[in-house]
Amino acid sequence: MQNLYGRFYKTKTMNTDKYFVRRLPIPASLPEVWDAVINPIQIKKYQFHANTLSTWKVGSPILWHGVYNGYEFREKGIVLGFNEQRQLKYSFLELDRGLADATENYLHITYDLFEKEDHVELVITVENFNDDLERIVKQAELWDNKIIPAFKRLFQTKKIA
Repeated sequence: MQNLYGRFYKTKTMNTDKYFVRRLPIPASLPEVWDAVINPIQIKKYQFHANTLSTWKVGSPILWHGVYNGYEFREKGIVLGFNEQRQLKYSFLELDRGLADATENYLHITYDLFEKEDHVELVITVENFNDDLERIVKQAELWDNKIIPAFKRLFQTKKIA
């Protein structure tokens, strides 16, 4: 058996002042990766122990709340796109960051899933920063140092023959 953890997970990155993209090859099936993207039990494992509430229907709200490192947080968004096992796109606002609850302050986060022969490529795009360089840098660091490593750990023990 070959452990795919060493073979996969070389995250490819792309940053601009408008958005950033992360490409993750995940050694799992499409249904397994999709489940990690939309299942509140799985989301809690990589999104700061957040409780996630949504029906995942386009136009419906998404609410996240929880406590992480002693800090209580609340976040919200709206499902912008949903294509079963292919794409989830939503808006996202950190309510405790002090930004006005206005459309222009919501980030747009997209998960695109591409089934490959022996893995799934997950492409995460975070955009709509409105030229706020500090916010894009902080979000990129958060995704690179916390969210993506925690997401990868969901699949660490996956093996193939």
